[in-house]
Amino acid sequence: MPRVEVRVLGPVRVLVDGAEVDLGGPLRRAVLARLAVEAGATVSTDRLVDDLWRGEPPPRALAALQAHVSHLRRLLEPDRAPRAAATVLVSEPPGYALRAGEGLDTAAVAALAARAADTDDPATARDLLARALAAWQGPVLGEFADEAWAAPTVTHLEALRADLTRRLAAAELATGDPARAARRLVARVADAPLDEEAVLLLARARYREGRQADALALLAATRRRLADDLGLDPSPALRRLETALLAQDPELDPEPATPVSRPRHDLLGRDTELARLRAAAERAGGSPGELALVAGEPGAGKSTLLDALADELAADGWRTVRGRCPEVDGAPPAWAWTEVGAALGTETSPDTFHTGRALVAALRDATRERPVLVVLDDLHRGDDATARLLRAVAGEAVRRVLVVGAYRPVESDEDLDAAIAALVGVTGERLELAGLDPAACAALVARHGGLAELDAGATPRLEDRTGGNPLFVRELARWWAAGGDPEHTVPAGVRDVLRRRVAALPAATGAVLRQAAVLGRDVDVGVLVELEAGELDRVLDALESAAAAGLVVETGPDTVRFDHDLVREVLHADVPALRRGRAHARVLDVLEARRPGDHGALAHHALADATAVVNLRAAGDVEAAAARARE
Repeated sequence: MPRVEVRVLGPVRVLVDGAEVDLGGPLRRAVLARLAVEAGATVSTDRLVDDLWRGEPPPRALAALQAHVSHLRRLLEPDRAPRAAATVLVSEPPGYALRAGEGLDTAAVAALAARAADTDDPATARDLLARALAAWQGPVLGEFADEAWAAPTVTHLEALRADLTRRLAAAELATGDPARAARRLVARVADAPLDEEAVLLLARARYREGRQADALALLAATRRRLADDLGLDPSPALRRLETALLAQDPELDPEPATPVSRPRHDLLGRDTELARLRAAAERAGGSPGELALVAGEPGAGKSTLLDALADELAADGWRTVRGRCPEVDGAPPAWAWTEVGAALGTETSPDTFHTGRALVAALRDATRERPVLVVLDDLHRGDDATARLLRAVAGEAVRRVLVVGAYRPVESDEDLDAAIAALVGVTGERLELAGLDPAACAALVARHGGLAELDAGATPRLEDRTGGNPLFVRELARWWAAGGDPEHTVPAGVRDVLRRRVAALPAATGAVLRQAAVLGRDVDVGVLVELEAGELDRVLDALESAAAAGLVVETGPDTVRFDHDLVREVLHADVPALRRGRAHARVLDVLEARRPGDHGALAHHALADATAVVNLRAAGDVEAAAARARE
């Protein structure tokens, strides 16, 4: 597969295996640029047509769009076989998406910035940030920068460039290069003289260069500009720095004026959980160490919560080291601990006993300077060596060390369960992430869908449909923003996650669940047994397996409920249409015998079957259900 690079941090360009390709005319380049600004999200054809032709599309605009997409696909994947599905510029209802990964320069910059934020080494941060800033090759989006659809992205990326500039200058100061930092900041302050963070950094750089008078003159000029242009006094930070410069405070020498900032995380509705983890850190920071466990289904926000904790503790002076259990097969044993060992400067080996002793010794050495947070993500993917080392390291409860592990309970194996059980004595917190509440769901929709307005009933319906799962809420928000219908369709990303969860179950369980999905979100087990030819044990075994996987919950002595309506919708949609119609007809037969007065259910299944014979037979139920709905 060719390596595709899409560049929008300057003129819009595409490189395939290192060679630039000719994109053609401006409209074709605009199609690529419009998709690139969404960073992988789907853009509906209606929105594309409206944006590209500025609200005045010609009669055959859609056909022209399709032709441009077809041509771009040939350029991006020149070796793709005829009729093979595209993998870079993909079709996804209701439109198209550009899936270039870190081949898209904006995505590569974001990855570099995140890596820089996660390192405690200023030199490493400096090198990563310099690489990120080098991606800018001119005005963002080049010839399309003035388009209405480009404006928000241009504003965001220019703000990001300014932030990266400040962070790089801070890293250069921290590594003893004030002259380079000053040269970088002079241009920034000239463009934005009221950027106080840049002014503070430049004043400190001038002082470090031995130019105290220039540093004070810069602060005085900023003071006057704030007063003249905005009628404001300088900030407390600017006043403190001015005082320190006049006093030649020794504190000015070892540290930069402004620490390297960390990215804000998409953390909503988790204040209680974050507070509990902070409390565990406070306990571990001054006493024997602790283990904290964060459990949740896929998409519940475990990694986001751990990222927020790591950022807060790093800001408080903690050292943070991370390890992630890889999803792919073939990874070396205990890979997460290998990453932790590398961060601590110690080697690991297949010998888990000696590796465990080496890790404990390295942690004890590290805590002589400051407390240490060890983050272990996706523990459910780990092997038996990962679990053994968890017991060996966390079981030592090294003073001033907090170990936090995240995992999916429904996917954990016997080794991890045994390790968790053995560590109960040192486990200070054990969190199970539930769904977000309606307010957090609404905030997440606004943040990721760009939708500030929701009708009064939309958010509760969205929360109920997704179970408050942050991943599902985000995907539906993006689907909504792209012109899709978040209340009646399931985005592809959500479908993939849920299908994977079902596929991990025994085949018989999946078959019973698909039959249950025909019944609706709330399932009468007696009706389900009758539909499964009276095989009670088979149905109960399947429902127990599904409940253990978190797909259904018991709601009564003879009823279960799908945890999310999305689960039911995906299962229902995976039943072929012909079989689905027949399944609804069978449900109708059973319900007519068991609940003849339940007109709403009878009408639903009659209309879902939609054959002339059934519709005629159930016309009375449909009328009765409609009358009740009107009431």
